[in-house]
Amino acid sequence: MNAIAPIDHPAPEAPKLPLVRTLKVLAGITRWTWRVCSILLMLFAGSFILIGLSQRFRISTDPEDLALIAFGVVVFAGLILAWWHEGLGGLIILLAAGTATVIDMVRNWRATGHAGGGEDAAGFGVLALPLLMLLSWSLHTLCEPQTRPFTRRVALIAAPLLTVAIAFCVAALVHAPFNP
Repeated sequence: MNAIAPIDHPAPEAPKLPLVRTLKVLAGITRWTWRVCSILLMLFAGSFILIGLSQRFRISTDPEDLALIAFGVVVFAGLILAWWHEGLGGLIILLAAGTATVIDMVRNWRATGHAGGGEDAAGFGVLALPLLMLLSWSLHTLCEPQTRPFTRRVALIAAPLLTVAIAFCVAALVHAPFNP
């Protein structure tokens, strides 16, 4: 008796949920948006470094100048790190920007008696880039099926909060007065 062996067909792939596809598209858009912005920021900062080197400037020993140089080095390192670990790179840049903001507020407080006003709102636009990196990390984390449950919960909470924070930063940047 000849039995016909069953033909092994690959199991059909489970249809992807529209939400997961949408999250993957949004994750890709946010990832490439912050990457393009980081390249532009590195080119912009690099031009100032090249101009300074061409003029043979000396590094000041003033603590404020040293803090600005340290801030630039940390942000540059965070931008480079973010290409491989966007969550960590975004967090480093966010902490550096927050530290620089606190230092600036303390300096303004000592000089004028108040921490700053609406004219400093344009500085919040700088925070949009690391927040975008963290949003990209959280969206990519939500799309990965093998993500640990705790990490998935953190990403689920972080994504809407980061979206609102980015909206506030961009709004502050757009509505900041221009003082040449």
